[in-house]
Amino acid sequence: IAEYLTEALSQMSIAIADDGSNAKSAEKYKNELLNIRDLQAKLFPKFDDIEEMDIRSAYLPAEFMSGTFIDGIFLDKTTYQLTACDVSEYGPASSFIGAAIRTIIRSDAQQKKIPSAMIESITNKIKNMISGSVGSSNIFLTIYQLNLKTGKVVISSLGNITTLFYTKKRNGLIDIAATETGKLFSNRNFLKDMTINLEPGDALLYYTRGVRRAKAENSELEYGLDRLKEEMKSNIETGSLETVHSIIESVYEFTDYAELNEDIILISMKRNDLQAV
Repeated sequence: IAEYLTEALSQMSIAIADDGSNAKSAEKYKNELLNIRDLQAKLFPKFDDIEEMDIRSAYLPAEFMSGTFIDGIFLDKTTYQLTACDVSEYGPASSFIGAAIRTIIRSDAQQKKIPSAMIESITNKIKNMISGSVGSSNIFLTIYQLNLKTGKVVISSLGNITTLFYTKKRNGLIDIAATETGKLFSNRNFLKDMTINLEPGDALLYYTRGVRRAKAENSELEYGLDRLKEEMKSNIETGSLETVHSIIESVYEFTDYAELNEDIILISMKRNDLQAV
């Protein structure tokens, strides 16, 4: 994919150099954008082969080209690694950086690094690639390693950790970013891991900043974290698919179906009770 994006960048440069006078180049540029968008979508995991967890996701892009992505891979028979990357800038450079990060994640998977070590490896490898509008401060990366047998989840994040934790026993929601450890993730020099033990019925919800910052046209009122919490909790018993769909519907109703200003990704991860199945 990195090679494909590099070629796409070359074609875009040709189209721009034509200064709008070459209709064929402009059309080719548009087609390249559509191809990249389609390729990004096809690379997203489906999660259908994980019986221990009910995982569902949604990706609503704000622009044709973005480095935002979801990736999922088995590290071994019981450990599933899920990555969510949110790049706050758009365009060919953003897409290239997102593709590079995903490639590094896949290549490092064989080493079975803990999430914080994985993020450190990624930042070290891409620091010479990023410049201009796509700086390191524009990249938000969260890695989850789920032990499908025990329910143990190890998490690390580059930048703010946008994750909610639902505990069935207490019937309550915890904003991980508001915890003592969660607050430290906002400091990009803090690369540590935190562990959450999911009991049957417990769930995690990853969301990009575009969810809580969504707003209607000509309005400064944001969707906000409280609405997101309420929507997650009210749909938690119906499963991850319904949770994701309900949040999307709620966001669109709140914004009066205005165009998105930022990418939206939602990932709901709920531990199944296999004994009850």
